[in-house]
Amino acid sequence: MNPSLMTLASSSPTSGWPIDVTQYDRSPDLSENERAELAWLMNQKPFQLRPKSRQTLHRLLVPLEDVFAVTHLHPHMCRETERVMAMEMYYRNKTFWAWQDAEWIEIIASSTAAFGARYGRTYKGRQLHPARREIPVLAYLLTTPADIDPLLAPFTITSTTRKIWGDETLSTHVQRLTAVLRTWGYQEKHPVKFTACIAYLLLRNRSPYLETLTDDLLETVNQTCIIPSVRDRLFQVSRALAALGLIRQPLPDPKAASRPKTSETDGQISESWLWWCRRWREHSIVADKEHSYYSLLKVGRWLKTCHPEVSGPADFTNEIAISFVAAVMDMKVGEWISQGKRARFPEDRLGQPLRPNARAGLLKCLRVFFRDCQEWGWIPIRFNPLRVLQSPRSLRNLIGPDPKAVERDRWAKLLWAAMNLEMEDLRPTAGKVLVYPLEMVRALAVVWCFAALRSDEIVRLRVGCVRWQYEDVMVPETGETLPKDAICFLDIPVNKTMTAYTKPVHPLVGQRVNEWEKVRPNEQPRQLDGKTSETVPFLFSYRGMRVAKA
Repeated sequence: MNPSLMTLASSSPTSGWPIDVTQYDRSPDLSENERAELAWLMNQKPFQLRPKSRQTLHRLLVPLEDVFAVTHLHPHMCRETERVMAMEMYYRNKTFWAWQDAEWIEIIASSTAAFGARYGRTYKGRQLHPARREIPVLAYLLTTPADIDPLLAPFTITSTTRKIWGDETLSTHVQRLTAVLRTWGYQEKHPVKFTACIAYLLLRNRSPYLETLTDDLLETVNQTCIIPSVRDRLFQVSRALAALGLIRQPLPDPKAASRPKTSETDGQISESWLWWCRRWREHSIVADKEHSYYSLLKVGRWLKTCHPEVSGPADFTNEIAISFVAAVMDMKVGEWISQGKRARFPEDRLGQPLRPNARAGLLKCLRVFFRDCQEWGWIPIRFNPLRVLQSPRSLRNLIGPDPKAVERDRWAKLLWAAMNLEMEDLRPTAGKVLVYPLEMVRALAVVWCFAALRSDEIVRLRVGCVRWQYEDVMVPETGETLPKDAICFLDIPVNKTMTAYTKPVHPLVGQRVNEWEKVRPNEQPRQLDGKTSETVPFLFSYRGMRVAKA
């Protein structure tokens, strides 16, 4: 660690900028003596600061020398950097305290070759100059750049941070955060990117302490930073910071944020109807209110085209409700949705009749919307939505169980595959790493094949859901004795048809689940069960996230 930062590490997290700029004379203008001395230096070949020059330029050189001491810069590098700074102060006719961000970036130049050509240094026939990577450090420590990204982008962020805050400081923070993620099952394939992200946050926060990072800073970085290595690992870093209690909550998952959503402001919905839909969404407590909200937007598009006089639910009449039910019965896939969502539908589905469940679901959303608006006293009761907007009998007759019997030979192949899943059967990522551990995939496969559960019930199973029979049991009807461990019991969470219960399952289910629980990272963060509002340890959770139903 830098010696000048030793006391910094032992002090409070709110203190300790390596350079105290308030102690310097930061006048922007050069004095006559300083200007004359810089002009004399420009004519010297080679460039060398004589004692008189150091005395005359004392107020300009001391800040540079203090930065060199903090970063442990080699004497040769110090001289080369002082030469560059002296040249630029002479050409710009002002001290570096007065340089704007654009001027620092201009000095750094677009490339190493351009910088070497500008300041006259060659190495093995190439235009090179060793002082280029020191300029951002000077700009960062002596001034307050409004945007550090252009200063850092041409260089390795990690090396710049190590110069300023010290190698030990950065390494300690990296180990601290990776230790958290490793307990969740993360296997960092690109540690350089992860380290660069942490290094950037320390520089952006102008502090060597993780404890001083804030939610607002991470959100700002998430919105403004253009450096790829930082953006690639910012979500992971935020999750680790949240797990340590250093920030309130992690950043939103970028994969979820990148999924396009239905546009609300495409001009196809009246502002008044949109206001009512948003108001209902804010007050509703139904579990699928987000899905219902976008269904109501579909209703709004239909209203603006067919009944533009309707500005809100209070204008809805019995006749309009009846006409909407008729429109739903004839509705096609791709109608009354945003262009962005329509573009994501398969071409062969567009224009096909809407499926019965989708039609009934749309009518149900509108029924709930009107029921709530009437019960909450927002609109007068003009009609009974539960009656007028109910699904017609012809539609209800099309809805019901439609089991598809799997052919015996195909089901036998599925069972065999689930029971004999091996490493080579799984598809790795581009980095030759499995997305999920083999034990987890095996457990998922046998639960899906042998437990007869819905996908929602499978992903909501909790750690410790398997229990075994631990004593011999005699069957009264046959007198047969079932040995212990012959029967496995599976605890099923609350689902859409009944409360939590326990059912006997094939012993292979218990074996595979136990195998997964043995290797499952124990420090997985508990997550919210949307049905029970409990924070629970989900069985099929990896890298701190529950597997998706798909």
